[in-house]
Amino acid sequence: MKLSSLFFLLFLTSIAFAKDMRYAKNDMHTLTLKKGKLEVFGSLLKMNDQIDIFNIKEQELGNSSNYDAIGDLTGYSLGIRYGLTDQIMLSYTRTHQKIEYSSDSIFNNRDNIYLRYNFIQNPYAFFNSGISLDVGFERNKLDDFYITNIDTINSLISKLLPNENAEIRYSDGVTAFENEPGPKEEGYYVYFNNSASKLSSEPYVVLKNTKDESFFFRFLTGYYTSYSLFDFYAGLKKTKIKNLVTTTDEIKKLALDNGYDLEKKLDRYEDMFFLGFSYSLSHKKFIYEFNYEYEKFFRDEEINYIDYNHIVNASISYAVTNNLLINIGAKLMYRQLNGQIPYLYNKYTQTSYDHKYGYATFGFQYLF
Repeated sequence: MKLSSLFFLLFLTSIAFAKDMRYAKNDMHTLTLKKGKLEVFGSLLKMNDQIDIFNIKEQELGNSSNYDAIGDLTGYSLGIRYGLTDQIMLSYTRTHQKIEYSSDSIFNNRDNIYLRYNFIQNPYAFFNSGISLDVGFERNKLDDFYITNIDTINSLISKLLPNENAEIRYSDGVTAFENEPGPKEEGYYVYFNNSASKLSSEPYVVLKNTKDESFFFRFLTGYYTSYSLFDFYAGLKKTKIKNLVTTTDEIKKLALDNGYDLEKKLDRYEDMFFLGFSYSLSHKKFIYEFNYEYEKFFRDEEINYIDYNHIVNASISYAVTNNLLINIGAKLMYRQLNGQIPYLYNKYTQTSYDHKYGYATFGFQYLF
């Protein structure tokens, strides 16, 4: 049985169980840790041919037309939560992701920190068991990312210079290019307006100084019993994005000589409204969790191809001891990392990520 099928079967059977509730993997709850309590948690993140949640990779990324879309993902997430008082909790998470893009890899680092203030925690009030406010900051930062795949480079050039005759070709020194009389000397050639110039080094496109920084707040309220949590939440996020797309000095000069600018500064702002619900159920040593979130983005008109996302997080945790939990889960997205890594989306790249996406998580939590 595939991992995705086993996970789905276990999640469906979870609705039959009920017992003592623990604060588990998902943090979309009104609950806060008691004063002085420290929780440490971590997860491995994975998506590839063997760990393909609901066959998303096979269905969405399995043909050559998707060569410039995001593929396999590996990474990890580490974090802490600490009860500053009985009503105030601090949470910090560091996430590192390696994401395959064509024949190259994106390395993204994310920091997420927030303070949660719990106004009310009353287990006897229906749909008012808790009311909390989160105020936080999140940052994604990309290591300088060099794109060396010629097809991907030409795809980006066609987006940077729409309706223009510009591309890069490689000659093996034996085979003639189409519509040209004979083979050229081995090497890379850049074409502007049908005029070829041989390059002295291998071409690349690079994303430099790329990051996004967000401030957010979120309200949470819900109802809980000794064995279950049911929470609603909503919030706003404001994001500043910095992004520079450039190429080699040689190609930039040749482009400028032909009246083109291949260096683009794509700094911008976007706002996001989000809302969702979370349900958790405990039975003996198992905890079953499900979280749904809807995200709506407010961007410039030229970046409105897909201005929303649906995200599902689900997990099963097992209590090894009273203090140690291990878990397995999955994160599913209607569109690839839309709103999760804002700098990935701009007017040139937004249509490249028009695919469903998801990955598995394997983790632990320890409460001191």
